[in-house]
Amino acid sequence: PRARYVRLFLNGSYYGLMVEVERIGPKFLTVRGRDRDRPLYEAYDDDDLGALTPKDSRDQYPLFYDRKTGNELDFTPLSTLIEDKLWQDFIDAQGQSKRTREAIDTDAFVRYLAIMAIIQSHDHVTNNFYFFQRLHQGLARWEFYPVDMDLTFGCLWDMVDNNPICDEFRTDGWWLNGIFLDDIEVGTDATWANMAIHLIFIDAELRAAYEQQICTYLNDPGWTSRIPKLIQALGQSIAGAVAEDSQDLNQTMAEFEAAQQSVSDFIGLRKSYLEQKLACP
Repeated sequence: PRARYVRLFLNGSYYGLMVEVERIGPKFLTVRGRDRDRPLYEAYDDDDLGALTPKDSRDQYPLFYDRKTGNELDFTPLSTLIEDKLWQDFIDAQGQSKRTREAIDTDAFVRYLAIMAIIQSHDHVTNNFYFFQRLHQGLARWEFYPVDMDLTFGCLWDMVDNNPICDEFRTDGWWLNGIFLDDIEVGTDATWANMAIHLIFIDAELRAAYEQQICTYLNDPGWTSRIPKLIQALGQSIAGAVAEDSQDLNQTMAEFEAAQQSVSDFIGLRKSYLEQKLACP
């Protein structure tokens, strides 16, 4: 989804500087050449049993997912994906994820997961993602879109202050988040995992493609050059609005500049950390 900074006014009074994020729905799909009548779901609530896992009955799926296009009461496409594709690959445990490859655009999904790893996303595993069944060249396959991207670029959730704290640039393990651990029984124990992600990572070929994609992105000018320039340009473009906003988290402009510098620092720190972990060439 597209995003931009805006000055928000409520009833004529200035409220502050905000980020306006494009809503994912029928218009979002149409603009991007997708059929707005095909099924689009949002994973909107934390699923303690792991995302995209089978439920005891069909009426439990609406507790964790919301259908955004088409028949809002029809969860058959979702249950078919989970029960007939992902779950069958999981119980076969062959490490080839054949049904998953048929159901999901795994090339796009691998790129999506690689980007989530690079920006250290913490919140795209059990919720805060949409997935859409795209019909393309005669194949109906699911693709994924991230939302609510506040816990990225070194930001974690601070349970004490109920607010993000952005100072953890190299959190261990966040390039492989989403898997079911060996001592977890899927669907019975509280876990923080995602069956689609898990099946990508236990598939040797897809896992290798994922790791290679991370290394490729880290050495791309987009990460090494363009994003640092974008951070600087964005900082300059909103500095005036930050200075006049008395309700933001920065008490002084020096704090704002330090926060901006921390995001720039993340680019290099994250690159070094991941290249070491993955032994990037």
